[in-house]
Amino acid sequence: MDDRALVALCAQGDRGAWLILTGRYDKRILRLLARDCPAEDTEDLRQEVYSRLLSKDRAALLRFRGEHGGSLGLLIRQIAKNVALDHVRTRRPVEELTRAQQETLASDEPSPERRVAELRWSRCLAAALDQVAAESKNSARDRDILRLHYEENYTVPEIAEMGLGLLHDGVESLLRRTRAKVHAAAAAQLRAVSDDAEGPEPEDS
Repeated sequence: MDDRALVALCAQGDRGAWLILTGRYDKRILRLLARDCPAEDTEDLRQEVYSRLLSKDRAALLRFRGEHGGSLGLLIRQIAKNVALDHVRTRRPVEELTRAQQETLASDEPSPERRVAELRWSRCLAAALDQVAAESKNSARDRDILRLHYEENYTVPEIAEMGLGLLHDGVESLLRRTRAKVHAAAAAQLRAVSDDAEGPEPEDS
C-alpha cells in the first residue's frame, strides 16, 4: 500500500492502516529522536510524534497530498524534529556538576546548548529549502528533492531512483542551481532567529 492510500485510510480512522503506518515508520522515528534526545526519553517522545500526527482531528493527515514518494517520511521527520526541539527546550536544567562529572560527561553526548543550536539550524534549513523551492515551477517536487538531499543526506543517484520526476542529470542540475540560494537563505534564517532570541536592545534612560 502506497503512502497516499495509507494516509487516506488513517485519516478516516482505520485502525489496521494506522498499525501499518506505525510499523513502517516506528524505527525511523526512534532513530531521529535519539539523535537529539536522551535514550530514556525517546519512547515517550515517539508517542508525542504520533499524537501530533493525529491532533486536531487528524489535520496533518487530512492535509497530506503525497505528491511524491517519500513525502510521508518527510512529514513525519519534521514532526519528530519539532518534538525533539520542544523537548530539549523545556527540559529542566540539570543540577550543577562537579568538575570531574563534567569531564566525564563531556565526551558522552552533546550539551543541551549544542542540541538546541543544532535543532535551531535544522529548522532554519527547512525554512530555507521551502523558500528556495517556492521559486520553482514545480515547487512540491523540488522541495521534496531538496529535503531528501539536505536533511536526509540522500545522494543524487538514490534520489533519482525514487520516481520523483527527475532522472540523475535533472536531480544533479537542480541541486547545482539551488545550492548557493539554499546556503544564503539558511544563513538569513539563522540570523533572523538569532536576532529574535537576543531581543530588542534596551532603550536609553
